Amino acid sequence: MIGCTAGIAAAANYPAPFVQNGNADVAIVYGANAQASDVVQAGNIQTSLQSYMGSANGGISTSTSGEDSAALWRSTSYITLGHPNVPTDFATSVTKDQLKVLLADGTYNDANNNEYPYTQKIDLGNDLNVTHFSDSDYKDKTPVIGIKLDSGHVLNYTLDFATNVNFSAAAMETTTLKLLGKDYYILDVQHGTTNKTTLLDSANSAIMSDTDTKTLTVGNATYTVTIGFISTNQVKLVVNGETTNTLSAGDTYKLADGTYVGVKDILVQDYAGGVKQVEFSLGKGKLELNNNNKVKVNDKTINELTAYLIQDTTSTYLDKIVISWDTDGKEFIVPGNDLVMPAFEAIKFTMGDWTAPDKEVTKLDPSSDSVSLDTTIYNGDITIPLLQVNSTGQIQVIGRDSNNRLVTSPNNFLFVNKTAGDKYMIT
Repeated sequence: MIGCTAGIAAAANYPAPFVQNGNADVAIVYGANAQASDVVQAGNIQTSLQSYMGSANGGISTSTSGEDSAALWRSTSYITLGHPNVPTDFATSVTKDQLKVLLADGTYNDANNNEYPYTQKIDLGNDLNVTHFSDSDYKDKTPVIGIKLDSGHVLNYTLDFATNVNFSAAAMETTTLKLLGKDYYILDVQHGTTNKTTLLDSANSAIMSDTDTKTLTVGNATYTVTIGFISTNQVKLVVNGETTNTLSAGDTYKLADGTYVGVKDILVQDYAGGVKQVEFSLGKGKLELNNNNKVKVNDKTINELTAYLIQDTTSTYLDKIVISWDTDGKEFIVPGNDLVMPAFEAIKFTMGDWTAPDKEVTKLDPSSDSVSLDTTIYNGDITIPLLQVNSTGQIQVIGRDSNNRLVTSPNNFLFVNKTAGDKYMIT
């Protein structure tokens, strides 16, 4: 989240309206060429306002109360037009220190009850640059301060196992993995020539025989399931009266209401009187992570997201799961227009209104015989003589007169000679 505003004045009921009931409605940014005193005071204002905020908010921001959020600026490094790159000015990564809920440490338990602790992080993309722009795709070229992405890299999300996981169907299938804040049921694992996992969101599973009837609840819906046909390696299920296609282990079928039926295993004793069973699951959403391929959600390819299932050097164990987010065309992060992660919708970038502080006016002041620059520096207002001209407008001297010249240089450095009479310089 990016909050951009400045110029806060004290009020009689301070800290309101900036902080009320422990929640912030303001962020602080100073100009790229701000005076040193302004920078110091901006930090003092932030520190003061933070003291009135609830700890859950973590700092001044434009976040909605109750959200797990991180402000992409710090008291020592604000995001400004002079230093616009978000990863450089904030940090290259966001961790549990900033997003305590979404990126919390966790433990994955495989089918053999082995525990695998993991950490999570977000690496911000270098294309997150704050600029002043106008674009025909944004409100018909209305000028705005914000972030414009032209098929740019937004971030990488990484789930990193402290101890690498046995990357196999036997170890991972039928288990639950939390990914971007949501629990997923691992339906299918393919490891070898193809490295792919199929997961179901909000899943419920069961094992039943050809004489059973099972009732499962997924979300707010209830499903009654029977077996319509079963052989040694294929099965048809009847779910609320709807018959699936012929399915093998690892196959899925989409019901009319969008729920997915996944067959985990078919267990048949192939002789007269033998037991015939199927292990299956029902889930509201199907997620496919295929190494170095676009993510698929409910069989739809998400062009903005690419999955990486990173293995160890033996290609036997799973080390990391990485989801890379790149925009598919132009996207804008500006006040009133958020950028939300496709499919998962677990990450959102939002920007507060940009409010200009009191204006510092710099103007060129021509007179009959000179041109001067009136501006403000650290010590206050100043007039800098730039040019002396004659009565016909021809430049005679760079500076006030022949005894008070401005020092110039054809090089990329400036030499000030105090012995020769140079008095001061302004940087």
